Amino acid sequence: MRNFFITGFKAAGKTDFGVKFSEKLGWLFVDLDQLIIQDTSAGSPYELYQIVGEEAFRRREAETLDNLLSKKFCNTVFSLGGMTPLNPFLNSDLKRYGIIILIDTPLEIIKERISKQKSIYSDSEAGIDSLYNERIIKLREMADIITNYNTEDI
Repeated sequence: MRNFFITGFKAAGKTDFGVKFSEKLGWLFVDLDQLIIQDTSAGSPYELYQIVGEEAFRRREAETLDNLLSKKFCNTVFSLGGMTPLNPFLNSDLKRYGIIILIDTPLEIIKERISKQKSIYSDSEAGIDSLYNERIIKLREMADIITNYNTEDI
């Protein structure tokens, strides 16, 4: 069973890359963030996070992805949330289901993008730096492929 899991920090360009990549392959595209908020009153993952809190949000995220993977999808490009691969509630081993691609966007570009949107990180620039530095190391370690994709690529 082969799939691609697109990972990266918040605002790295995961969805944009995933859509273009899936179109190029002729594969199905699944945006996990959109599935998480489906059937809720939240208009975005950020809003859901604010409503239910981090633990409930992470549990919903893990449950949604575990449920999808149990259906044995193949030839699918999954755009994951920025924290999904590090989610402590996730029961599935992503490498068993496909290839992990890290969108390794520089921190300065991420900060610029985050400043233009409502986000969990919007109010805390210092927090972004430490979270990014902590998480990007772990994401690089688990990635099968690392790209510094920007919107002109693909």
